[in-house]
Amino acid sequence: MKQGMIIFIAVGVIGSYFLISFLNKMQRTDSLSTDDTRQERSDLTHYRKDVIGQTVLTFNSNESYDKKLEIWKRSPLHQEYLDLFPNFMAMKAFVDDRITDASFKGELLKKIDKIESDFFSGSISNIEAREKLKEL
Repeated sequence: MKQGMIIFIAVGVIGSYFLISFLNKMQRTDSLSTDDTRQERSDLTHYRKDVIGQTVLTFNSNESYDKKLEIWKRSPLHQEYLDLFPNFMAMKAFVDDRITDASFKGELLKKIDKIESDFFSGSISNIEAREKLKEL
């Protein structure tokens, strides 16, 4: 009776191990993953940790501005940046600290400056400013 129970548990553990390893392997296989999963994995290559442990966004020099912008919009950093609205100074400091690509950062900061000046001059409303910032 005791040997039968021990064998049953051993077979169960070994079977579970093989089943879990098989499922993990299938999950990592690109042929079975969705476009969103592949895109998330691709986006993860653009995230790094800085010296103090914050996530920063890095880009390859051969990527286009539009591709960089799409990666930025999908990143969790984008939502953190939007949460700082209407503190434009904090938003610009966030972009300056968390994006390493100088050309992309420069373009983004120029657009934030334009939205800031339009917002404080009264030519766009709070809602319009937030929508324009979401597009960045």
